[in-house]
Amino acid sequence: MKLLEKRGPTAIALDSLTRHLGVTTGSFYWHFKSHARFLDELTDMYIQEFTYVVSDHLGTLDLPPRDLMAEAMRQIITKGLGGMDVHFRSLAITYPRLRRKIRAMDEHRSSVITELFKGMGYKGDELRIRVHAFVVINSMESAVNTGLSKQDRIALLDERMRLLAD
Repeated sequence: MKLLEKRGPTAIALDSLTRHLGVTTGSFYWHFKSHARFLDELTDMYIQEFTYVVSDHLGTLDLPPRDLMAEAMRQIITKGLGGMDVHFRSLAITYPRLRRKIRAMDEHRSSVITELFKGMGYKGDELRIRVHAFVVINSMESAVNTGLSKQDRIALLDERMRLLAD
C-alpha cells in the first residue's frame, strides 16, 4: 500500500510491482494466483483497515451521535485514513472488477454516517446531502489538504462539525 500511496496506481501494475519488489513474475505468482487476485486482496485489506476499523471502533463507544461523528473524523485524521481513497478509486477505474468492492465500501460508510445523522434528527434531502458531504470530505480530505498537518486538521475538527451538523 505504501507503494500505491507514494507512486499511484501505475506502481502496482505487474511489471512495475515486481521490478520495485525485486522479485520475478514467477515468484509473484507463487504467492498470488493472479494479478487480479492480488488487487482483490489488496483492496480487501484497504477496506478493512481504512473503513471497518473506524466503524468497528464507533460501535464500541457509548456516545451521542454528534460525538461519534467527531470521533470518526478524529480517527480518520489521526490514523491517516483519508489519503488512500483517491488511489483505490483510481484503481477501480483502471480495474473494473474492483468497482463492486469500492461501491460496497461507500455503501457501508454511508450507512454508518446516515444512522448518526438520523440520530441528530436529520431526514430527507438534508440527511442525504449531509451524509454525502461527510463521506466526500473525509475520504478526500488528506489528498486535498496536503499542506495541513494532522494537528492542524484536528484543530479544524470543531469547525467541520459545525459545518456538517449544526
